[in-house]
Amino acid sequence: NESIELVSITEETEQQKFIPMSGNIYSLKFISPLRIERKEEDKEKGKRFFDPEYFDLQQVFKLLYKRFSDLYKLNFGSFPNPKIPANPSGEILEKCFVWVDMPKEFSTLGGIIGTIKFNVELDEFWQNLLWLGQMVHIGRNSAFGFGKYIIENIQNPLVITKPVTSFLDKLIEKDNLLNAFTHIKGNSDFAGTDGLSPEIFELWLDKNINEIIREVKTGNYKASVLQGVIIPKTESKIRSLAIPTVKDRILQRAAVQVMADSIDHLLEENSFAYRKGLSRAGAARAIQNAYNNGFNYVLESDIESFFDNVNWELLLKKINVLYGNDPIYNLLKQWIQSDVLYNGKLIKRSKGLPQGAVISPLLANFYLDEFDEALQDDFKLIRYADDFVILCKSKEQAEAALTEAKEALNKIKLEIKKSKTNIVSFDDGFQYLGYLFLKSMIIEKRKKKKLLTPDKEVVIKDEPVPKGSWLTLVDLGNLNDLKKVKKFKIKPLFDSEDKEILLEKFPLYISNHPYITIDSNTLELNYKEEGINKSNKYQLNNLSSVILIGYNKITLPAVFKLNESKIPVYFCRSNGELKLSIPFHSSNYELWMEQAALSKDESFILTFAKTVVEAKINNQKIIIRRAKADEYLSNLDRFIKKIKNAQTLETLRGLEGSAAVLFFNFLNKSLPGQWKFNSRTKHPPQDPVNTMLSFGYTILYHHISTALQVEGLNPQIGFYHKYSNRYFPLASDLQEEFRHIIDSLILYIIHRNMVTPAAFELNKNNTYPCLMTKDFKKKFIQLVEERLKTEFKPANLTQRFTYKQFFSFQAKLIKSSVRKREMLYKPLRIK
Repeated sequence: NESIELVSITEETEQQKFIPMSGNIYSLKFISPLRIERKEEDKEKGKRFFDPEYFDLQQVFKLLYKRFSDLYKLNFGSFPNPKIPANPSGEILEKCFVWVDMPKEFSTLGGIIGTIKFNVELDEFWQNLLWLGQMVHIGRNSAFGFGKYIIENIQNPLVITKPVTSFLDKLIEKDNLLNAFTHIKGNSDFAGTDGLSPEIFELWLDKNINEIIREVKTGNYKASVLQGVIIPKTESKIRSLAIPTVKDRILQRAAVQVMADSIDHLLEENSFAYRKGLSRAGAARAIQNAYNNGFNYVLESDIESFFDNVNWELLLKKINVLYGNDPIYNLLKQWIQSDVLYNGKLIKRSKGLPQGAVISPLLANFYLDEFDEALQDDFKLIRYADDFVILCKSKEQAEAALTEAKEALNKIKLEIKKSKTNIVSFDDGFQYLGYLFLKSMIIEKRKKKKLLTPDKEVVIKDEPVPKGSWLTLVDLGNLNDLKKVKKFKIKPLFDSEDKEILLEKFPLYISNHPYITIDSNTLELNYKEEGINKSNKYQLNNLSSVILIGYNKITLPAVFKLNESKIPVYFCRSNGELKLSIPFHSSNYELWMEQAALSKDESFILTFAKTVVEAKINNQKIIIRRAKADEYLSNLDRFIKKIKNAQTLETLRGLEGSAAVLFFNFLNKSLPGQWKFNSRTKHPPQDPVNTMLSFGYTILYHHISTALQVEGLNPQIGFYHKYSNRYFPLASDLQEEFRHIIDSLILYIIHRNMVTPAAFELNKNNTYPCLMTKDFKKKFIQLVEERLKTEFKPANLTQRFTYKQFFSFQAKLIKSSVRKREMLYKPLRIK
């Protein structure tokens, strides 16, 4: 090979000379994957090879003998000792292994690396074989370098060949450190125990980065003490952080940037937190896929004070397996074992990963990988940090999973959190990572953040401190500083708030024809599915509204209770078209009288209607412009100009209708052939696109109606739309500016093949010639609800909103307009 030039070669004569070993204690370190099959009687499903839990000394010595016998026969014809000696048996004193998968073409080869110490009596023959095995390796795939080990506790141990560039060398590359600073600056402006904030550090950035490089290279770097910070979560609960200095945060982030790939390669696919390309949404999809594959039961739980109780000895052994021969190991050890300074008191830590340290999430996943591997073969585990669910096909299997989860956690010195552990079915529904799972439906919930003001007093109740936390060493009775809480702009490194999230209320869609009753504060749905009686229950305080689609039976007491609980009820036809609404009027007669008076003010009505219609057409225009269908734009611009001169509502409605014809013509032309439609049809819709439009607009209408009622407005008193027994005019007024949400969503899902014509049932002779299938109806509701949680920043406002939040904001503007008798309302105009 012309690209390689032999410079010199040195024979390791001293190291290749056997020196008899004394004593019966041997310590082996496998530095490349050991791939040995278990004995036949020890093989199990998914457990064919040695793994971190299984190591058979006799099998190792048997294969070691066979390795030399085969090599000797290959070179010399016969082995000098043809009689196979008895395989030594001994006692394993301690071991620490990590399973590693190595890529090979289109598959992977796995094995264990790590250390093992054992007590065994070996004669000189077996000592020779064990010593020589360091050169020839052991187990399968030795041709690829597998099965290499060294004996650590002997005179003149073999020297491990190290890479030219270590992880530490890569860590302190200047570009890597500068990228790390950019990252930590965007996450936190808090100072550490040295008093330096990222802003101050940046004033001499180049000098400071060079100083970090110098300290690490010369071996003079020492991790600083962590700054203890207590942040109130609620009026009775607190959260403790341990924040490194800016210098340490830069180094830790730089370490993550060079180590993440090597650790991520080891992790199981069921681990979703703190990993590139994975997220809560991915975990939710994995749960939904499991449900579709017959996993109907869920063990939901998390780990008792995980970050505060990670065992240092075990963690460092695991780190030593991967990085023990790299100088980065010493930095990792310092960061893990740093003490905390709080209120002038130095608090000595003895376990745990600091919540607030940049390195902690990466090491947390690495530590829990053993737990993942223990459960992955027999169950479907989904883990997000220390919060996990195990999906099972029966309740009995879920109970077995609970036992195995406890055992797996016990092996890594952790405990399950009993108060958060429960076995449920998808039929009953459960919440995980801010999502509500119910049968095949997934609804994301948003927490309401209750911010404490700087002078808000925090009353510490019983047991607010996590077990094992450094806070257990603080006298909570003297936490006077909590009464004057400083606001820190620090982005949480751990998403632990997901566990005690205060969920936003959600609309309940009912379409499976149940019998609906209410017992106390619980709404119950009783129905039959495939001949089996089933029941679902929902707490009223979680519901914003109830939407009945199709023929459902609800008791009169249930309607009364919903009304008393301020939960509006909407009765819809099978196609989603609204038939009847029962609002929860709060009887704010003074506001209603003012609203009614303003609805008779012709000047206000015309001004209001103009702004609403102009915003609606503008939003249609933007959708068309994004699709680059410029031939429609000039006509829409002409309609918008005419709106400004319109003197009557009739003229305005004519312009709105003309723009709608133009828009739906564009929509039809922009769709593939199988989705074409002749015109906009409503009562009832005749084709799939019109069916989606009508149903989507109905969902918007329900949310807006509810938002208006929450503000105490009477939705039956509108300004632009006329009074009707069939719908709420005020909700229809506000709906116009938001129709683009549904229009763009339908374009999106069709062009991305997220729906096919098979999702609709067509029958021209039916009362409803086009209906969504049951499954797609659920999916479509979910898609709309997801879109309504999209955040955006309206023009002329600094705050970001989700569409749901903005519905409420607009309702407040209507209320202000009514109270002040002024046109304060500004419809949403997208750009």
